[in-house]
Amino acid sequence: AEIEEILGLNRKWSLALVGAGETVAVLLIYKILPGWLLIGSLPILPSLIVATLTLVVVSYLTTPPSPKRIAKFFDLFDSVFQSSDETN
Repeated sequence: AEIEEILGLNRKWSLALVGAGETVAVLLIYKILPGWLLIGSLPILPSLIVATLTLVVVSYLTTPPSPKRIAKFFDLFDSVFQSSDETN
């Protein structure tokens, strides 16, 4: 739960994002959706477009993380960046 809190992951929205893209891919593969949605490509392209649009919409619908959560995320990687600066 700690890493989810730091990264701000939300299972419900993550599943919606993956589910939207996968649903489009499966519906295109089994020809349930019309073929013109393929845009002359493999089913992954429309699936990727739907998943990206879902990501943008969900990002705008959810509240931004608290400053404390953001600070925890950046503090997590401070030691990594400091050690790489010392070696250069």
